[in-house]
Amino acid sequence: MKIAIIGAGWMGSHIAYVLKKKKFNIRIFEKEKKIFNGMSGFNTNRLHMGYHYPRSLITRDQSLKGYNLFIKKYPNLYKKIEKNYIGISKNNSKVSFKNYKRIMKKNKLPIFETNEMNDKVINIEGLIKTPEGLILFKEAEKFFYKKLKNNLNTNTKPKKLINKKNKIILDNNEYDWVIDCSAAQWQKNNIFNLSFEPRVTFVYKSNINNFALMIMDGNFFTLYPHKKNFYTLGSVKFSRFKKFKKLKSAIQFAKKITKKEILYRKNKTENLVKKFYPEFKKKFNFINYYQSMTTVFNSKKDSRPTLVNKQNRLITVLGGKIDTIFEAEKEILKIIK
Repeated sequence: MKIAIIGAGWMGSHIAYVLKKKKFNIRIFEKEKKIFNGMSGFNTNRLHMGYHYPRSLITRDQSLKGYNLFIKKYPNLYKKIEKNYIGISKNNSKVSFKNYKRIMKKNKLPIFETNEMNDKVINIEGLIKTPEGLILFKEAEKFFYKKLKNNLNTNTKPKKLINKKNKIILDNNEYDWVIDCSAAQWQKNNIFNLSFEPRVTFVYKSNINNFALMIMDGNFFTLYPHKKNFYTLGSVKFSRFKKFKKLKSAIQFAKKITKKEILYRKNKTENLVKKFYPEFKKKFNFINYYQSMTTVFNSKKDSRPTLVNKQNRLITVLGGKIDTIFEAEKEILKIIK
């Protein structure tokens, strides 16, 4: 069976790796010059268990299942974070600490309340320590490139698609299936209720090791390890610019974002962090920032499900989180069996 896969981030690379091991004839098309050069390389890389989503049952369920499968199947592509904290804000949180604990326990997610940061983190109802880890995206990039390099076309964005009931033709080449893993960034999305969101993430350096802090649930922030002694900082309010229904409009907007605007948002984010973690500026030094484009499923509950759709011989995948790649794998294998 001959299968084309569009996009070589986490979703496309994992699906390609699974199908190649099953002896399918695969060809991967990546528009960037290398794999993991889109959303998969430019995000927090948190190995989710579901703690981040108290208002979305489907995301908690998919994340917990995905976490357990990830550490089993890719044990070399993640690391544990010893001091990984989540705090619930005293003010303006959409979920109280009491309800947060109740929701997590209902999903069989362990709650480890801690006093370790009592003198350092303020303005919170409560703090927990989580076993969530860090996905090692550079190691993942090397791993998948080694496994898939002979099936990979980089700097390539297929243009012409003819999708019929019994065959599908991509740039004049016939396939049994085409699987779109581009997060709706290959062709116009007419399937899922999506938006495209230009974002900025700030990078800091610190002598602190194996530390993470997220304040929830609302317009707060996440401080997360990136690589040795480097951290990413993102804010719900200040890292996100604007939602667009059309990718083209989002790209045009992103090109016009000025450095002045980005530094303004950096200062706002730092002030927000200091309200909860006053020592932040003493412990963390700003290094740089990076911009990215995120495909977001529109949801009032902040749901991030993984969705799979079939139209004739085209399979379209929307990845909610990295650790839900296995959910997509299961659905795709059902379709192409």
